[in-house]
Amino acid sequence: MRRTTVVIATAVGGIPAVIADAECGRLIPPDDAPEPDGVLASQVDVLAALAPGVPHKVLLRTAIVWTQLFGMISFELFGQLVGTMDPADEFFASATRQMAAFVGIR
Repeated sequence: MRRTTVVIATAVGGIPAVIADAECGRLIPPDDAPEPDGVLASQVDVLAALAPGVPHKVLLRTAIVWTQLFGMISFELFGQLVGTMDPADEFFASATRQMAAFVGIR
C-alpha cells in the first residue's frame, strides 16, 4: 500500500506545476466550471494545499484532466490505440489541446 501511495502522491504532486500558469495569467477558469461541493469539495481541499490560491473549480478540472492524461498514456503504452488512433500523435495533440481548454489554459 505504501509503495502505491508514494507513486500516486508523486503523480499528484505534479499538479501545481501544471497549473502554475494561473500565476502568470495564462489560466482563465471557464465560466461553466462548477464549484465542487460536498465530499468532492473536501477532496479538492487536498489539492488546494498543494496549489494555494488556485480556484477550487480549476483544481477539480485539473484532477479530471490529470486522470484522463494518465489514461491516454496507459492506452498508448498497452497498445489499445492500435488499429484506431494509430499513430496516436494527432489524436494525442488534439486531446491535450482540448484538455488544456477544459482546465482554462490558453
